[in-house]
Amino acid sequence: MAAIFLGVQAWQSRGVVRGAAPHIAGRGLRGEALDTAALRGRPALVTFWATWCTVCRADLGTLASVARDVPMITVASSSGDAAEVRAWLAARGRELPVIVDPGGTIAAAAGVHAFPTTLVLDAGGRVRSVAVGYTTEAGLRARLALAR
Repeated sequence: MAAIFLGVQAWQSRGVVRGAAPHIAGRGLRGEALDTAALRGRPALVTFWATWCTVCRADLGTLASVARDVPMITVASSSGDAAEVRAWLAARGRELPVIVDPGGTIAAAAGVHAFPTTLVLDAGGRVRSVAVGYTTEAGLRARLALAR
C-alpha cells in the first residue's frame, strides 16, 4: 500500500519545480506585497490551490493554522479575480496570504498541475519537499522540521 501511495505522489508531483524556489511576487488580497524572496531566513511554505478543488477546501483549515506561525504564500489558481477569491475565503471564515493567479500561469511556471500542491522551502529558499493533495497539520510541520 505504501508503494502505491508513494507512486501516486511521485506521479502527481512530476514536473514540479525542484531546487531553487520559483520567484513568485504579487499583491495579496489586502494589497500587501507578497514575495517568495521575503520568505528566506527560515523554513516556509508556498501552496497552490483552487476554489473549485474539493481537497483544497478540506486543506484550508490546515493552511490557516500553520500560517499563524510559519511564513507562507498561497496561490489561488484559476479561481477568478481577487474579489471572488476574497469572498470565497470570507464565506469559509478563512484568511490567508494569497496571490491570485486567474489564468494559472504562476502554477504552470512552477510545474504545478494538481491541487493542492505545497512546496516546503528551507531557509535558503530551496524546495526541500513537495506535497500534493491533502496534508495534515502534523504532516506539514514535520516537513518543515526536516527542512531546517
